[in-house]
Amino acid sequence: MRQLLPILLCGAVVVGCPKPSTEDDTDVSDTDVVGTEVTGPSKIFDSCGPTDGPALVLSPGQTEDTCFTANDRASTHPLRLDLMVGLPTADALPHTMTLGSNFGGGGIATYCVTPDTCVSATSGSVTFTAYEHGVTAVGTYTVTLPNGQVLWGAFDAGWCTVELWCG
Repeated sequence: MRQLLPILLCGAVVVGCPKPSTEDDTDVSDTDVVGTEVTGPSKIFDSCGPTDGPALVLSPGQTEDTCFTANDRASTHPLRLDLMVGLPTADALPHTMTLGSNFGGGGIATYCVTPDTCVSATSGSVTFTAYEHGVTAVGTYTVTLPNGQVLWGAFDAGWCTVELWCG
């Protein structure tokens, strides 16, 4: 009963809880990754890096097929990959980027279980197999959370147009 209480509270009291969109302990034979596959629509958009350089945000496994803002991110777009160093280009594919827990690598990943409870991944990677800026991004990713849980999946991301105010 104690395990059911948070689920019941989420469904009955808190509006906007993320819908489960995972299949636990799935083994993918072609990648040998065991963990939680995150499924659902994906989006990608331009962003600003920590020094106002070019960056991308990839949001795989959304619960809704929509572009998002910071205010609704955790409820419908729980996984976010901020990509800043060594961005993909259409003429150099496949392209793999390393994800870490800080901005020193190619990017960072954050996962929100509720709007107020987000964690940074300790490691991970994202591989683009197809990419055309402003049009499409296709590939795979793997993210390891601080508790050791591995989130992985594939994406075929639609492009969102956003107005940037960097600087």
